[in-house]
Amino acid sequence: MENADYDLIIRGGTLYDGTGGAPRRADVAVAGGRIALVGRARGATAEQEFDAAGLCVTPGFIDLHTHSDRAFSEHESARDAVNVLRQGCTTVVTGNCGGGRLDVADFLSDLAQTGVGVNTLHLAGHGAIRRAVMEMEDRPPTDAELDAMTGMLEEALEQGAAGMSTGLLYLPGAYTETGELVHLSRPLAERDRLYASHIRNENERVRDSIEEVIRIGRESGARVHISHIKCVGETAWGRAPELCGLIEAARADGVRVTADQYPYRASATRLNAMVTPLEARHNIQEILKDPEAARRLMPGIAGLMRHRGGPENLLLTTVDGRPEWEGKRLSEVADLLGVSPLEACARLLREHSPRVISFSMREDDVRFFMARPYVATGSDGSARRQDAEGFVHPRSYGTFARKLARYARDEAVLSVEQAVRAGSGLPADTLGLTDRGYVREGCAADLVVMDLDALGDHATFEAPRQCATGLRRVYVNGRAAVVDDKATGVRAGLPLRGGGRPL
Repeated sequence: MENADYDLIIRGGTLYDGTGGAPRRADVAVAGGRIALVGRARGATAEQEFDAAGLCVTPGFIDLHTHSDRAFSEHESARDAVNVLRQGCTTVVTGNCGGGRLDVADFLSDLAQTGVGVNTLHLAGHGAIRRAVMEMEDRPPTDAELDAMTGMLEEALEQGAAGMSTGLLYLPGAYTETGELVHLSRPLAERDRLYASHIRNENERVRDSIEEVIRIGRESGARVHISHIKCVGETAWGRAPELCGLIEAARADGVRVTADQYPYRASATRLNAMVTPLEARHNIQEILKDPEAARRLMPGIAGLMRHRGGPENLLLTTVDGRPEWEGKRLSEVADLLGVSPLEACARLLREHSPRVISFSMREDDVRFFMARPYVATGSDGSARRQDAEGFVHPRSYGTFARKLARYARDEAVLSVEQAVRAGSGLPADTLGLTDRGYVREGCAADLVVMDLDALGDHATFEAPRQCATGLRRVYVNGRAAVVDDKATGVRAGLPLRGGGRPL
């Protein structure tokens, strides 16, 4: 249409704008990839128009915690990010749990050259920095080593990193003392970038671990963030109110602390990280080849396995060399081998390094965290190739739809407007983004039009690779990426530098 006022007008939808405020009916007009008008567009014309009467319009969701950088680097087709877009997610944060790539400029530039389906921000990984300077040494750094790590972090921030992530459950992050993290967080505070942490312990020492994050925020001045907050195992069950009390007291005292959460009672990582005592984690395969050393280690493995709910609550997803075990519980594999679950666990650790889903959380804790206004949505998942097979955690396919459909619409654990905010405005604020996460004039046109009544997540632990439905349109920077639950194939995402500036 010649001389149209706008590129796109979405007319008459029920608008949830990302603030958490009450929904209202409004038109949304887009020009040049930006939201140009929110209100009434009477008489205005556009190249494209969409009638959203009876539908909901929201900001595109921002996934604060993904591992999509691995998928983007390993599988070029994963950059379409279809499973992400079909949840209504238009922006992802990569480089989490301390493992983020340090060649930030190269990573973002590569995405810009090939195109990517979703906007992407990247965190520099503390574990990667520490390994580059100190390898896998279990000790505090020297002054020279700490200076070297600081320099590497500052370089990553200059290249566009949105902050720093830590993985204090994993190696070498688990070897780190709090003072080191305070020191490294000061450059983040100077640039108003984020410190995001997979905390040290999520079961019997979960309080201490959250207190550590708060201390880092208080002493460094940085914005601090607790990744995938949870209570793992019986020693932690029921403690969500206590932990939230800690966070709320710190926030009232001026510490800028937030968290994210996925809406499932199961977590997932490598079996080694779940059930191996810290002192043996680095060389577990060699230790288990020595019968006497293995015998001494077994009680520790057995205790950590109990923390995870026992062998019947550990679901194998990836087992190198034994794909027939994938999708089976550890207890089932033990039966197949004719050995005890502990012996089966030792064999898996020694020979296969599997990835595992752990059903070790309680639903009341999940719900309590979810309803807090400072807890955002984060999948801890990844973009996936469309032709990928095998078992994964369903969070990569269902997180945002599940929270909105099951927990907000159906069960009213939180309001729909709060669930929208948890996936949009809140993560934007957490990252310091000023032009995403909200439907307001001047913001990037990352938008979702959904049929809230039809919205549903279909990914299960038995059949996880099923995309959500109920999305009529998903726009990324003003371009249609999903139309009637089908991806268009357009790669409209932008690699973003810290603060949200396009590369």
